[in-house]
Amino acid sequence: MSDRLFVYGTLKPGASAWRLLEPFTAGDPVPASLPGVLYDTGRGYPALLLSGPGEVPGWLVTLRSPAAALSAMDDYEGAEYQRVRVTLADGTPCWTYVWIEATVGMRRLEVW
Repeated sequence: MSDRLFVYGTLKPGASAWRLLEPFTAGDPVPASLPGVLYDTGRGYPALLLSGPGEVPGWLVTLRSPAAALSAMDDYEGAEYQRVRVTLADGTPCWTYVWIEATVGMRRLEVW
């Protein structure tokens, strides 16, 4: 199991849900990016798809207790997202959350 999580929306440092993730972190988050596209869900949080042209900026967070942290983040993300293992451009394996619902009618975001 990877001890790293790529975050890009409400879980990124300084965003509304960072307080939920921060207690599980070890060290400082590192800027990172992942190939993909973000969409505006209209609900105050973005939807990530790992297809399409573009780079999604975010943060790579090291987790001090991966099993506990990921369980808590799975609960937070809910049924609209699925946790998947990805590899960043530099070869770093990590987890992230991708949108599994339809994006029909959603506007593509350039940066969130």
